Amino acid sequence: MQNSIERNYSLMRNNTIAQALEALITNLNNKLANVKMYEWARIYLPDMSERSILWALANGRDRGPFWGDKGRPADSIYCKGILEQLRLELRVDFRVGPAEGHRLERFFHPGRRAGVWLHAASDIRLVGIFGELHPTLVQRFDIKRHRPVYFEIETDALFVRPRPRVYTDPPARQ
Repeated sequence: MQNSIERNYSLMRNNTIAQALEALITNLNNKLANVKMYEWARIYLPDMSERSILWALANGRDRGPFWGDKGRPADSIYCKGILEQLRLELRVDFRVGPAEGHRLERFFHPGRRAGVWLHAASDIRLVGIFGELHPTLVQRFDIKRHRPVYFEIETDALFVRPRPRVYTDPPARQ
């Protein structure tokens, strides 16, 4: 990458989890625990291929405090909700299923992860993963008392041909 802000981000990377956790550490050191961040990025895989992805990380509460509602912790359900919004807005047929076989599955908590499957025409494939990051990975980054959640999805899957909108007339009599 040319003209990157920092030299570390100009290197070719095969995943963005380390960068996301480093950004989280910076925020935690500045006393900002409720963090939500995302990036459209490019990764390079061992087979010499290049892939564009969208990743996001959330930590702390899922929303700011309102009147009597402090929000709930950002968790896998929060990530699923973001992916569901993307699915609805882009009219893409995503489904949640097992994450087995995804290149990042080892970085996620075994009981708190899921895969994102794209159902397009005659093609069904694993295009993303979401969930809570593995506790040992989080501890290696010296993050204590926090359970960040992360998702990654291939950009190509977001921009497949959208499903047509189906409109139906309301019934004549109610």
